[in-house]
Amino acid sequence: MAGLCLWGAGVQVGEALGAAGMGLTVIGLAWLQLDRRSPRLRAPAPATDARAAPTTDARAAPATDARAAPATDARSAPTADERPTDAQNRFAPLRAYWPLGAYVAWALAAPLVAGELPSSAGLFRTLDWAFVAVGALAFSELGALGRRAVAIACGAALLTSCLAAALQFFGAWPSREAMEPLAFLRIPFDRVYEPASADSTSHFMAGGLLFHRLKFAGVSGVFTLWAVALAVELRGRERIAATAVATTGALSVLVFPVARAAALALLVAIAFTAALASPRRRIALALGGGLLVLGGAAAALNPEMRARVAAATSVTGDEDRVYLRRAAMVAMVKHPVVGLGAGRYHAFDYISPDSPESVRTHPGKAHLQLLSIAVEAGVPGAAIFLAMLIWLAARLWSRQAAAGLGVLLYLALTGLLHDPLFHAETSMAIAFGLAASLRSFEGPPRRG
Repeated sequence: MAGLCLWGAGVQVGEALGAAGMGLTVIGLAWLQLDRRSPRLRAPAPATDARAAPTTDARAAPATDARAAPATDARSAPTADERPTDAQNRFAPLRAYWPLGAYVAWALAAPLVAGELPSSAGLFRTLDWAFVAVGALAFSELGALGRRAVAIACGAALLTSCLAAALQFFGAWPSREAMEPLAFLRIPFDRVYEPASADSTSHFMAGGLLFHRLKFAGVSGVFTLWAVALAVELRGRERIAATAVATTGALSVLVFPVARAAALALLVAIAFTAALASPRRRIALALGGGLLVLGGAAAALNPEMRARVAAATSVTGDEDRVYLRRAAMVAMVKHPVVGLGAGRYHAFDYISPDSPESVRTHPGKAHLQLLSIAVEAGVPGAAIFLAMLIWLAARLWSRQAAAGLGVLLYLALTGLLHDPLFHAETSMAIAFGLAASLRSFEGPPRRG
């Protein structure tokens, strides 16, 4: 629980805190596996006849006939073979998530065969997909109280980040001079002092606690979708609290970072999540449509957002995206099978001479997520990635896992104009959101 709390709340503050939470989650699972006195390992056998219940969990029943067992406590008696069986091994269910492992293995191993080592950032961003399975297993170990604690921690972090974004957007954030003593933290404070548009003098591009508008939009969008699903699922005061968090998160992403692609993608994902999560289809459609209209109105009332949306005049995108995608296509043609390696693609290495100066020094990606993956993992890697997403969508297709499907939709839509997985915090948040949806409302994973 501590690991998941730190992962979900920490990733809304910085990569280091989120990574610490992911590591703590692994340590917690390993500790449970090694601890033979864990309640799940020494739970007493059910009150039914042991001989008539062949499907009883091997961890909960002694190996011999329960009526012939000695009077000692069977829960404390060691087994003949101290090696954990699949029934005892908490990591055995990870095999059910083999499509995630297939993508991670290809993305890391295929370029390695060609002598292309992944960068440190590329390595960890690829491993985030393995943590979808690890996080799902961790959530399955939590009871209702544990899941509630994680939701409260994540909701509190989201509200705090949204408050910071509001102060930054309206120019009420401390000045550059006031933040100078914190320069040793190497936090990009300067980004939140950029005007929201060329004509704006009172509004600024907010980045929340992440101090980066695209990271704030991506991460906050994921946790907003989770709050939307909880608002539909829960009852009473918990529903009111989840609704407040979801509303605050949605309005903050729509207005403060002035991120048009994230805002439009979040609107569609919210409507889809609300519609799928509700048990009553007519109410669901009305709720989803209402959220779509209200959110669109909120974004339309923002003059900076209107200006940026109006600038998008082509399907391929405005500004420098055309040149960036051409450069990515050149790189993909040169390395079609195994790619360049995770984190090894830089646009300026393949940019055409006639490109604008701002593009020729651009260190980023293709601004099209699937194309960026094809460049770094090859065309087969992109195909495996797409198949993995389809597999996840099929596994998540249920009312209880609506948030996970919303996160996948959010990733797909923002990936048409950006590379959301390029930012570590966004990648880690997406892994968390998918993990929470995979196992939050289900029991332990079952193969098949």
